[in-house]
Amino acid sequence: MLNDQALFVRAAIAVSAFVAVGCAPSTLRSLQFHNVRDVRILDITGSRMSMDLVADVEGHARMDVRLSEVTFDFALRGRPFARGRIPGPVAIPARRTATVTIPLELDFDRVTRNDLEALLSPLFSYRVTGTSLVEIGGRARRVALDATGTLPVSPGGRMDVGPCDAPWGLVRFRGVGSDLAAVLRGQGRVGLDVINPLTFPVDVAALDYRVASGSKPLGEGQLDRAMSLGPGTTSMELPIAIDRVNLLSTLASGWLRSAEGEPPPAFTVDGRLVLGSRGRTRALGFVCRS
Repeated sequence: MLNDQALFVRAAIAVSAFVAVGCAPSTLRSLQFHNVRDVRILDITGSRMSMDLVADVEGHARMDVRLSEVTFDFALRGRPFARGRIPGPVAIPARRTATVTIPLELDFDRVTRNDLEALLSPLFSYRVTGTSLVEIGGRARRVALDATGTLPVSPGGRMDVGPCDAPWGLVRFRGVGSDLAAVLRGQGRVGLDVINPLTFPVDVAALDYRVASGSKPLGEGQLDRAMSLGPGTTSMELPIAIDRVNLLSTLASGWLRSAEGEPPPAFTVDGRLVLGSRGRTRALGFVCRS
């Protein structure tokens, strides 16, 4: 779903713990994420978030490997806060790559400030523990997974944070508001709800945003001051420079669609959010669609 300019993270998956004689070890010691192609948030219920991570798996073994029934817990600087699985089977060619979709469930209540600071770093270490069924050369064996690795973060990534109109979305679009005189001057306000699902505040050093309807840009703007997002929902009314022609035509189209009983035009909000914690910052691109 995201192109090369919208990578959220980059990292390695090396199944390098396989021995050269072609049998599976009792424990996999290396499992690293390589070229994470897509991050899709599917749902947030309470303190838990379901998401899909699409990543390449690079086989460093000298023989083809099949992985299935992979389950693991994911930790950074503290206790595990995410659980993942690769139902499989996933065929990993020798010294080549395979792309897999990894469903993850993240528990925000277990994320600490130290974990957040690790995520804001350009390179952080992690640990995964669990089990996997490994098949090499026609022989299958269930093995333990106790692996560590390092994960570099791409500065140009972008995350799909869910539908703009979903009640669980991390960014919710409430509309572009202004009176006609202000619209004619190209001025307006955009209403956004930004959700911080963590149990502690997060600093926002910068925020810029663009609103569009289909292929029509409606306006853009930026946060004029740094702020702190407390746990829960923060409602914002932010300035936006309006594309007058596109906004008026979109409003007219919306009125006509409403009169004919059709759904309103779809909107897209995308931009860049610079998060911070204890002086460390990281830019994160985001997009949501109604």
